[in-house]
Amino acid sequence: MLFVVLFPFLILGGKDIFVNVPPPLPSNSVFYEFPTVWEYQGYIGNWLLFFFVGFIGIFIVTNEVTFKTLRQNIITGLTRQEYFMGKLLMIITLAIISTIIYAVSSIIIGLIHTPGADMALIFDNNWSITKFFLMAMGYLSFGLFIGFLIRRSGLATFFYLAYIMFLEPIIKWSIFGVLNWDTLQDVVDSGPEGGVSVYNFVNYLPMNVIEDLHPNPFFRFPDNFLKGNDDINYDILITHEAAIIGSVIYISLFIFLAYKSFMSRDI
Repeated sequence: MLFVVLFPFLILGGKDIFVNVPPPLPSNSVFYEFPTVWEYQGYIGNWLLFFFVGFIGIFIVTNEVTFKTLRQNIITGLTRQEYFMGKLLMIITLAIISTIIYAVSSIIIGLIHTPGADMALIFDNNWSITKFFLMAMGYLSFGLFIGFLIRRSGLATFFYLAYIMFLEPIIKWSIFGVLNWDTLQDVVDSGPEGGVSVYNFVNYLPMNVIEDLHPNPFFRFPDNFLKGNDDINYDILITHEAAIIGSVIYISLFIFLAYKSFMSRDI
């Protein structure tokens, strides 16, 4: 409910806050006009999906374990496959609803703030709608996997938050701390443009891939101060194409692991 209430209007709250936007942004109009509204609305949705929607993937499983309805459903005639497919259909439905809210709110905001917008400009969004659906599925399928794996609401919720906010970033930055820059850079330097640093592979950790479907648009600017220098050859974000392909792989993996966990354990 909070997602439905907050998401369409939260971006409008920045109108009075970001009045004088420093370079490289030209003005706060980029938050609301086509085609950039798709990116900023998607970034806001990234946070809201994490906080308000991903948990549903956990609770649709753990609540039924807590209240014994999972076992009752199996006893009264549902097969395990049918039960699991019901949960999978539920998270797909939630992802579709979230994506519809994203698409409709972005179009309305963009139309209000972009005089003379035509269809070509409106849908010049670099597959943003598809990426948002995959992002929603990423958080929900990860939550579903955690729910079937742990089965206890409190512990599953803690692990969901801890992994995304702390464990994966710790893993990522531990790799930077343990490995030697120069040695690894020499190993992987190849190709027409000098190769790709091995350190870029830390960006392919599961939830980092999901988040990079709709990252902070500022990180896409070529002159942002967070981009790695030439000696390190590290990119803050992965490409749109890599994020889409990687997210499909991880979503499939989460669903597969959730299924295997459910099928191999007692109810």
